[in-house]
Parts: sequence; C-alpha cells; structure tokens
Amino acid sequence: MRSQYFRTQKGYKKYSLNKIRPVYVLTALALVLIVISGFLGIFYNFFGGIFIPIKRGSFVLSNDISSFFRGFGELSNLSNANYLLKEKNLILEGKLSDLQKTKEENLVLKEQLDTNYKPNTYNLILTQIMYYGPTNTFGFIYIGDGKKEGIKSGDAVILGDYLIGVVSKVLNGYSKVILVSNINLHLPVYLLGTHTNAIATGSVSSSITLEDVNQLESIKVGEEVLTSGINSNIPKNLIVGYVSNVNQNGSNVFKNIKVNPSVNINTLKYLFVVLSK
Repeated sequence: MRSQYFRTQKGYKKYSLNKIRPVYVLTALALVLIVISGFLGIFYNFFGGIFIPIKRGSFVLSNDISSFFRGFGELSNLSNANYLLKEKNLILEGKLSDLQKTKEENLVLKEQLDTNYKPNTYNLILTQIMYYGPTNTFGFIYIGDGKKEGIKSGDAVILGDYLIGVVSKVLNGYSKVILVSNINLHLPVYLLGTHTNAIATGSVSSSITLEDVNQLESIKVGEEVLTSGINSNIPKNLIVGYVSNVNQNGSNVFKNIKVNPSVNINTLKYLFVVLSK
C-alpha cells in the first residue's frame, strides 16, 4: 500500500493515498455534474425559448381542432333537435287539424238536430265532400264513405232540411252523388203553395225544370218546391228549391217553370247520407 507523508505542527505524519483518492473522485464528479447541469440549463433555456411558440401554436391548433369537431358535433345535435321539433310540430298540426275537423262535424251535427231530419229519427251518416264536379247540367260530387257504411245507390244526400242530391254509384271508400241540378235526375216533387205535383229535373243551366205542371195551376215565383216522398229512398218534405220563373205559354199544355236549387253546393264541406230502410 502506497503511503505519503505530510507535514503537521507536530511533525510528519504518514497518510495513505488510497484514503484521499475517493474524495478527489467525488469532488471531480460533483464539479463535472455542476458544469453539465449549467450547460444543460443554458441549452434548455435556449432551445426552450425556440420551442415555446411551437408549443403554443400546437396547443392553439389542438384547441382549434378540438373546438371544430366539438362544434360539428353540436351542429349535428342541433340538426337532430330541429328535426325532432319539426316532427313534433307536424304531429301537433295533425292533432289541431283533427280537433278542427271534430269541431266542424259537431257543429254540423248540432245544426242537423234542429231540423226535421234528426240523426236519432233517421239513419244518417255524416260524410265529407272529397271532390266537386261541374255544378250545372251534369252536376255531381264525390263524398267519403262507401260500401262499408251501408250506403247504396238511390240514397238521398241532405243537409238540414235540404236535398243536395242522390247517390248514383257506390265504391270502396267513396260514393258519387248526382246533384238536384243534374239532367239525369228525375225527382217527384210538389209545390207547397198549391200542392201541385211535378217532376223536377236538371236543365242546361244550373237551374231545375218542373215538368208536368198544368197551365191552369196558379204557380207563383218564390214558391217552395219539396220532395213528395213517392220515391221510398228519399224522405218527404225535403226542400229542393224555390220557383224563379213561370212561363205561361197558352199554346202549351204544361207550364215551363224554373227552380233555383236551395243550396249552393260550392259552399259546403259536410253532408249527410240518408240510409234507405
């Protein structure tokens, strides 16, 4: 073992170099670490300053991308919410339409109860007009309901005390009705003032012609024309119309009488079918 002497106040003292060397090594290592850490600190500060904008930029970009996709998701949610609101709105509109229809039907039923032809005394079916055809010479309409409701050809179609027409064809879901102004309808009627019987038929205009009225009968303009009830499918005393013109030509056996229909069909929405018994 190597030894070395060093001087003290009391003289020279023997000391082993192996005991001193670890101290030197540790001291040198500490100095190296201090230098390296200082160098690394300068390196970190220098390059850290360079990378700070990049870090900030990447952070902002990351936030922007995240915000974009978050906004896209929110937009998708808004679109779905809007679709659901539209769907609910359609449902509410449908319910409102049903309520309005029920209100109108109840009003028609109430008005019908104030007439001679009540639902509790006649077999009446409330129906809605689906289509308006021509209202003059070959006037007709299509109404809802058909075979499943028991409607048959020849059944009277009324509203209140007024005759609107007669069912001519029955199909699944709807029926065709020829109006009182239709030239193909020949209806037994009578005039209220004179109790004169006649046959009402349509004409080339929207008016009705009365046939087989004797010249000797005293018919006045404005006189009410009613169904006679001879046709078993059509109740008696339904109002067909009012006399609008009387042509008294002495050379003819019968008078030429014009009658205006009692109801303007174009203003109606609901009607009743009188089921024949």
